[in-house]
Amino acid sequence: MYYLTLMDPKLKVKERFGGVLLEEKKDEWKEAFDETVSRAGKSEGVRRVEEMFNQDEKSRRQASGELLSRWKSGYRTMI
Repeated sequence: MYYLTLMDPKLKVKERFGGVLLEEKKDEWKEAFDETVSRAGKSEGVRRVEEMFNQDEKSRRQASGELLSRWKSGYRTMI
C-alpha cells in the first residue's frame, strides 16, 4: 500500500495498516521503489512504449493496438 502513496501522493496509508512498522520501513521501501523505477526506465519494453508515443497519430494507434493485443494474449495464457 505504501508504494501506491509514492505513485499518488493524494493517497495516505491509514494508521491501522502501518503505524510504527510503516515509519520504520518507509526509507527502506522508498529506496527499493526508486531502484525499481530506475530499472524500469531502462527496460527495453518501456523504451518501445515511449517511442510508440512519439510517433504520428496513425502509427501510434496501430502500434498501441498491436501492443495491447500482445498484452491481452499474454494475460490469457496466464489464466
